[in-house]
Amino acid sequence: MTALLSNVDTPLLALARSSYPERHAALPPVQDHRFLVAVHEAFPLLEHAQQRRRDLGAVVHVFRDRSTGAFAVLFQREDGGPDTVKESAGCTLLDQLNQLAGPGPISARSSRGTRLSGPGIALLRGLPRKPATRASLLEHDALSDVLAVAFPGVEHSRSVLGPMIDQHVLSDAASGSGVLVVLTWERREHRTRTEIAECGPRRLWDEFVVCSQEWNTHGRRIPQHWLSGSELADANR
Repeated sequence: MTALLSNVDTPLLALARSSYPERHAALPPVQDHRFLVAVHEAFPLLEHAQQRRRDLGAVVHVFRDRSTGAFAVLFQREDGGPDTVKESAGCTLLDQLNQLAGPGPISARSSRGTRLSGPGIALLRGLPRKPATRASLLEHDALSDVLAVAFPGVEHSRSVLGPMIDQHVLSDAASGSGVLVVLTWERREHRTRTEIAECGPRRLWDEFVVCSQEWNTHGRRIPQHWLSGSELADANR
């Protein structure tokens, strides 16, 4: 829930006075109400409060995860100085917010490019995740080459959510479909847990798993029937 405050200091806003170090940082568009709506949809357990601090020459935004207590305090400077952030130990909230925002202003974003739009990611993140079959191709250096051949028009992005957690998003603008994949390395079991959330009519993950299995069967090389001639030589170079 977002609180719009001016002169009231709350326990949430008091985190701005925490003793954690402050550093320069690129901030997401927290001044845009549409972005804050997307944040609320994507992270329902994330609290937000903001306050204009004339003594600091900044608008202060505080985000805190109710489930973990992790927090990030964003200082959006109004005095011409660089934006800064304070974060609790091990906090990745700023990285997650920047990933949600994607490149460029919200109004100018489209589903093409290296990332889904903010609302697109918000939709996927707001959906329940379910266990899924692992596809080793997703963790291989050849991923971009295989996607270019087997999934033309499908965009891919990757972000690191923690020391042992990777997030991938595959999106197909033509069908309005997407899949969010979270890979978590379980050290005790010595395995990677795969969870997905999907939207749209196209079952991208099922297609990707089949593609990965075929790629593995052919010695982790692009099968000949996918390409021919010089294209095959270039792809397997």
